[in-house]
Amino acid sequence: MNTLKKQRGISMLGWVVIIMMIVVIGTGVLKLMPVYLEYYNVVSILENMKEDNALKGATKQQIASTFIKRMEINGINSLQKGDYSITKVEGKKAYDIQIYYEVRKTLMGNLSIVATFDRSVEVGG
Repeated sequence: MNTLKKQRGISMLGWVVIIMMIVVIGTGVLKLMPVYLEYYNVVSILENMKEDNALKGATKQQIASTFIKRMEINGINSLQKGDYSITKVEGKKAYDIQIYYEVRKTLMGNLSIVATFDRSVEVGG
C-alpha cells in the first residue's frame, strides 16, 4: 500500500505518447484547413451564381465561363475541368452545376489524408 502514495502523475513514456498524438492531430488539422477553406470558397461561388440574376436564361457556355472566371479570381486550384459538370435541367431553363472532387494531402511519410467533396446547385432558372 505504501507504493501507491509514491506513484503520482504520468510517466515519461505517457508524456511522449500524448505529445505524439497531439502532433499528429495538429498536423492533420493544419493540412486540412486550407482544403476546407477552398471548398467553402467553391460553395460560396456556387451559391452566388444561384442567386445571380444576370445568369437567368444564360447558356451552358456562359455559365461555364462565369464559373471558371470566379474560380480563377478566388485562386481555386484543386478543382480541375473533370471535377465538375454542367447539365441542363429538364423542363426548366436552368442548368445544374455539380462538383465532385477529392484532395489528398500527405500527413507524413506514406500516410495521406483524403477529403472528398460533392455539391450540386441549380443555376439560371
